[in-house]
Amino acid sequence: MARVGVVPEEPDAPPAMTARQVADFCRRLYPRWDVSAVAERFARFGLPSDTPFARLSKGQKGEVMLAVALGHTPDLLVLDDRRSVSMSSRAGRSTRSSSASSPTAARPCS
Repeated sequence: MARVGVVPEEPDAPPAMTARQVADFCRRLYPRWDVSAVAERFARFGLPSDTPFARLSKGQKGEVMLAVALGHTPDLLVLDDRRSVSMSSRAGRSTRSSSASSPTAARPCS
């Protein structure tokens, strides 16, 4: 898993932890962690790094998860989003084939 970053559909972290604390916790797990890149993403997203996770909006929680998922410069980024599968299914394609050919399917990061 050290080469894979995951952004879950439902962002989750301990409710009392701030975005900065979530990043600091994850930093200890990955030798390739890029502190400055995570801080830059927090700033670019306009995230309040000292607000408890539970008080962030769902969009802000997703931005924290994205910044953390990219924090260790993964070779693969997985975006868990069921909407892309359900939209492809409504378009007449099977779920199995749509996830493989979907433009949102996981692919290597550059």
